[in-house]
Amino acid sequence: MKAFLHNRFSINMLNSRLRMLGVIFVLLVGVFCTAIFSYFEKDHQERDIHNQLEQTIRLQQQYIDKWMSDRMSEMSMIASLPTVTRWEENEIGAILKLSQSKHTDFKALSLIDKAGFSALTESELNVQDRAYFIAARQGKESISDVIVSRMDGKRIIVFAAPVLDATGQFMGLVAGTVDLTTIERLMKQFAYGKSGQTYLADSAGMLITGAGAGTGEFDSKPIQSAILERAKTGSESKSAYTNYRGETVYGAYTYANNGRWLVIGEAAKADVFASLYTELKYTSLFILLAMAASVFIMFRTARKITDPLDHLLTGVKQIKEGGYHYRIEPEVFHNATLEFRQLCRLYNSMSDTILDQIGALSTERNFVSSIIETAASLVVVIDPDGHIIRFNQSCEQITGYVFEEVEKRSIFEFLVPPEEQPAVRVHFNNLANANEKTRHENHWRTRRGELRLIAWSNTILKGSLGERDSIISIGIDVTEQRSVEQALIENEERIRLLVGSMDEVVSTFDADLKLTGVYGRAMDSIIHDAHAFYSGKTIHELLNADNAMLHEEAQQKALLERNSVLDWSISSPTGSTYHQTSYSPLRDNGGQVKGVVSVSREVTLLKQTEEAFKATQNRLNNILESITDAFMALNNDWTFTYVNSEAERILGKNREHIMGRLLWDCFPKIVGTAVFSAYHEAMEKQLPVFTEEYLPFMQAWYGVHIYPSKDGLSIYFQNVTQRKELEQAAKDSESRLSTIIETVPNAIVVVDNTGQITMANQMAEDIFGLDKEAILSRTYADEAWVLYDFGGNLMPKEDYPVAHVFRTGQVVANSEFVYKRADQTTVIVSCNAAPVMDSRGQLTSVLVSLSDITGRIAVESKLQRANDELKKLSSLDGLTGVYNRRYFNEQLRVEWEKHVADRAPLSLIMLDIDFFKSYNDTYGHQGGDMCLKTVASEIRDSLLIPDSFIARYGGEEFGIVLPNTTKQEAAELAEFVRVRVENNRIPHSKSTVSSYLTISLGAATLIPAYEQDEEMLVAYADKCLYEAKKTRNRVSVYEQLEATFSEG
Repeated sequence: MKAFLHNRFSINMLNSRLRMLGVIFVLLVGVFCTAIFSYFEKDHQERDIHNQLEQTIRLQQQYIDKWMSDRMSEMSMIASLPTVTRWEENEIGAILKLSQSKHTDFKALSLIDKAGFSALTESELNVQDRAYFIAARQGKESISDVIVSRMDGKRIIVFAAPVLDATGQFMGLVAGTVDLTTIERLMKQFAYGKSGQTYLADSAGMLITGAGAGTGEFDSKPIQSAILERAKTGSESKSAYTNYRGETVYGAYTYANNGRWLVIGEAAKADVFASLYTELKYTSLFILLAMAASVFIMFRTARKITDPLDHLLTGVKQIKEGGYHYRIEPEVFHNATLEFRQLCRLYNSMSDTILDQIGALSTERNFVSSIIETAASLVVVIDPDGHIIRFNQSCEQITGYVFEEVEKRSIFEFLVPPEEQPAVRVHFNNLANANEKTRHENHWRTRRGELRLIAWSNTILKGSLGERDSIISIGIDVTEQRSVEQALIENEERIRLLVGSMDEVVSTFDADLKLTGVYGRAMDSIIHDAHAFYSGKTIHELLNADNAMLHEEAQQKALLERNSVLDWSISSPTGSTYHQTSYSPLRDNGGQVKGVVSVSREVTLLKQTEEAFKATQNRLNNILESITDAFMALNNDWTFTYVNSEAERILGKNREHIMGRLLWDCFPKIVGTAVFSAYHEAMEKQLPVFTEEYLPFMQAWYGVHIYPSKDGLSIYFQNVTQRKELEQAAKDSESRLSTIIETVPNAIVVVDNTGQITMANQMAEDIFGLDKEAILSRTYADEAWVLYDFGGNLMPKEDYPVAHVFRTGQVVANSEFVYKRADQTTVIVSCNAAPVMDSRGQLTSVLVSLSDITGRIAVESKLQRANDELKKLSSLDGLTGVYNRRYFNEQLRVEWEKHVADRAPLSLIMLDIDFFKSYNDTYGHQGGDMCLKTVASEIRDSLLIPDSFIARYGGEEFGIVLPNTTKQEAAELAEFVRVRVENNRIPHSKSTVSSYLTISLGAATLIPAYEQDEEMLVAYADKCLYEAKKTRNRVSVYEQLEATFSEG
């Protein structure tokens, strides 16, 4: 027992040492944590109470200041009321009573007159000596210090506001008295703990509120407290002190009432740390529990640390005794430290390694056997007499025999052909004298009788005394290899023959760049002197100097293992030939460069073809650039290889920013369209694709032809917007035509080239008095159709308009006749018929339009008369009765065209009443109107030339058109009109050229021509009128017309 206890608790044991150190560590941690917690928690409590006290007194200070400011404002408001300033005492009393009922903070509200007595009571008390009365007399509002009331001896505070009349004279004051118990209530709202308090003291240290305030002990002298000293010196100390009640407290202070009062907040130290003491008790208990738990955990941990060591010790002892199967189970060390877990795993791994090494020794024996059995080579072991000892699987596969069949049999018995056996036996006998491996080849005969050529490597295995024990032979079946080698020799010969017959010339040069061989066609076309050609010459002896230098440089590059290609030419009297030669290094079997090999071919035709291709490509590019449609080409990887100028415009980029870039990078808006899908379809199916689509981002219709090839896509963009618009217009037109046919007031009938009616609209049914089915069942020459002319005669079928069109191919217009319906009623019809031709000009049908003009004929004459009268009225000027400007323009145009055909002179006179505005202003509008009528009448009466007429051109201006009139005749008529108007003696007092009304006239004459129009005649006449008006009352004739007359 003693030994057990000694082993269990001995200080030398790892377990005991760990437990002792754990207990000491836990005790130190517990004591340290308690001390740290106590220190920081005490500091935290002190800082926290100071923050709370400072916040409390700041709130009290703000509250007190606001409360006092509000009370003072109430006094000021009452003192400023009109009733109060007028000193209406009865009204003032009611106001004060009402205010006191609303503001319970005031003990009393009083009105004091300017003598210091109460104005609303008969009290004899006088307050003239009070500081607040003195301030009010000076016109100032004031709040008193704490004073003793002369009425009841209680301490009060007085809020006083002066009452001033309209002139600013002092009449008295309004005073509000507040009992200190009101402020005491305010202060008690903020207190800390059971014994903490907030209170007020004045600047002299007299207690205003707080415990003991108002008692004899503190009324007669200042209180004694460290906080007052701190306030006087402005100290910010936060340490505890003894207050005026002898208590140890923490305190804070601030000033209120404009610095007159000191607001003090205090909290007893015992209250502050009460929670700390409680926390310390619970914390200490918790730490003790934690220490106990830690000790328990340390004991458990020490146990877990030592347990793996015990198992390791057990395992090492067993290894010492030769046992390798002991393992430490994972459950033993899974909770141990990382080092112990690694140590236990290493022990288990070491035991496993030892077992593996023991097993590997036995496996190695099997491994060699497996290699022999699985090797791709033939492995056979024979004794000195040739009997088979081992025969691997490759031997079995080659020969078709299994090992059991050949074991202990001689290879000469069935494998080696008889004709080769002597050589093989000699080789085996010579092996005894060989000190290394030997090789030989011989055939083996398979079970099927096939001979296989085997290449053998033989090694003698000797016994412990050095005697020949067995022979191990490793062979490779080289039957196919030998066949391939023979075929290779034959192929080399064929290649030599092929190279010798091809157009290219293959030449070889040694390391000194001397020609060693030439294969191919004759060298006459590329060698300077063909007769002098022979082996061993350098390139300088074979070619001219310029070409030789180029070739030698290429040969030097080939010796440095750099390939190169030369394009060169030879000039001759018959022209130049072009050649291309490539130079490459010539290597030996070891891969070392031993010379140079060149391949030359004539490329004259290729050069000519390339030039022709370039010319064709340039022509094609010129064509593509000149077309107005866009063309672009894409590679298989969707990158641009070509765009013409129109494609550049569509893509909005120049060619440098398009070539080589992806389609969707240059043309992103095409993605997702039908055109983009067509690209993919053409690329995938390798078939041409055509699509038409409206591309909104280009605001146009495009027809896109896509042609695929092995290299990519060729795309032809054609703007078909105009065609699409025409097609849509055609559809719309066809729809409108169908609607028009059914809605026009005319009957529409189509007759085919057999005479059958094939189409009739609704109006045709109305005119014929038949339904559509009955109409379409007839021909145009059917006996049911009964037509009469206006003379009442029956029309023969050959005079029908349709028959006339079929007979002549000409249009029949406005053919009128009477149609008699089946019900014997008649209708007068106007018929228009026109041929319809096909693309070859052959008449295929006749289109007939029929109008019911029965009513029209009845009213036609009456309507014509009305129209004539209306036209006449619309052509006359309403004031003067002569033609108006519209008739002037129309009729002048008619006369111009008539005179163009007749090549006769046409004259025009433009005239204007002189100073008409002054006349109108002087004689009034009625006088002006009468003036215009008189002038127009005089001119109209003066016109005797046939077809001549006068028109009012505008305002006071008139135009006279004179057909077939020469310049001389026009000038004479103009002068005649001027004189006639002046002789009419119409008074005009404002005229500066005459006492009477006068006119100015301009005359012009032209022989109209096709390249001119009537406006030229008007312009010339108007220009002459302008000249005449410079002096007034005269005629101006256009004088630059002699050439025109002579040419006419």
